[in-house]
Amino acid sequence: MASLPPPWDANAYTSGDVTIHPGAAVASGALLRADPDSRIVIGSGACIGMGAILHAHQGTLEVGSGASLGAGVLVVGRGKIGADACVGTATTLLNPDIAPGQVVPPNSLVGQVGRSAEALPAATAQPHVVPAAPAPRDPNQALAAGLDPPVQAALPEPQQNGQPPVAGKAYLERLRLSLFPHDVSLQNPDSAPGGGT
Repeated sequence: MASLPPPWDANAYTSGDVTIHPGAAVASGALLRADPDSRIVIGSGACIGMGAILHAHQGTLEVGSGASLGAGVLVVGRGKIGADACVGTATTLLNPDIAPGQVVPPNSLVGQVGRSAEALPAATAQPHVVPAAPAPRDPNQALAAGLDPPVQAALPEPQQNGQPPVAGKAYLERLRLSLFPHDVSLQNPDSAPGGGT
């Protein structure tokens, strides 16, 4: 019996003047499109993630050797992503100028975004700021109030009892409080109501 194909498109597509080094890897669902007056050059050892879209417009779009673009990355325009650079998933780059070895975090937007503030009327050029209530200093109070924990809670905590800090501890605590709203202790089952033997 023949196996079923995967539910996503297992092919990568190119259109226009696209040069991919034989040592580069282009994942399934990637789309590499160069306009008639443009080209795309993918260097050796570069890795283009699943579902990434590269659209060269008005010039050359170059991905340097060893550069890595995560899944769902969108690159539009002309420019260069330097050698060994790493672009996180779901990032949008407009006319990129990424230095060699530079790391771009996931979900970033890098490049010129639409109209500039100079082009807007003076009344709309100033951002509208809404004062916010002060956030609780204690991460547990913030979590109980349904707020994001303060920035200090996301920073690594110093080692305690020789144990390394837990990354994302505040977010795990928030998940625990949403799953167990009655705040029953999970650390010591004997202390829970009806617990113990």
